Amino acid sequence: MFGGGQVGYNWQASNYVFGLEGTISAMDNRGSLLNTVFGLGLDDQFSWRTNWMATITGRTGIALNNNLFYVKGGYAGVNSHLAVSDVVPPVVGSGSDTQWHNGWTVGAGWEYGITQNWIVGLEYDYAAFETRPYQLGTTLGVYSFDAKPRDIQSAVARVSYKFGGPLVAKY
Repeated sequence: MFGGGQVGYNWQASNYVFGLEGTISAMDNRGSLLNTVFGLGLDDQFSWRTNWMATITGRTGIALNNNLFYVKGGYAGVNSHLAVSDVVPPVVGSGSDTQWHNGWTVGAGWEYGITQNWIVGLEYDYAAFETRPYQLGTTLGVYSFDAKPRDIQSAVARVSYKFGGPLVAKY
C-alpha cells in the first residue's frame, strides 16, 4: 500500500488529450534475506526498505463524453535503504546505506468527470529502476555490491480536482 498526491496539466484538442503529470508517493515496501554464503547458519541478515517514489510522466488519451482513456510514460525514481547485520559471534556489527534509484514508468488508465471540477479514475502503472552501488560499513569491514530495488506494479484509485478551465468539463 502507498499513498500520495499528483499535480498536472492537460490540454485538449477535439477528442485528443495531452498532459504532463508529477506524482509523489510514500510507501512502506520492505523485505529481508538471511545470507549463509559468508558464514555458518544465519550469519548475515540483509534488509531493504523503499520509503517513497516520485514520477514525471507525459500522457495522451481519447476523451469520449465525460470519460478519458489514456496511456502514460516517463521518469520514475525511488529512495531505497539497504542494511546488513552480522549476528554470529565473536565479531558482530551492522551497517547501512541509502541511495536514490532513477528509472522509468509506463501505465494506462481511465478517468471520469463526475462534475465540472471533480474527476475520479483508475490506473495501472509499472516502474523499473537502475542498479546502484552500495557500501555497507560494519566493524568487520565494508560490504560493497550493486543492488536494484524491486520493480513496482500498482493499481491506483484517483480522485482529482480540476482548477480553472471552461464552465463545462470537456471530459
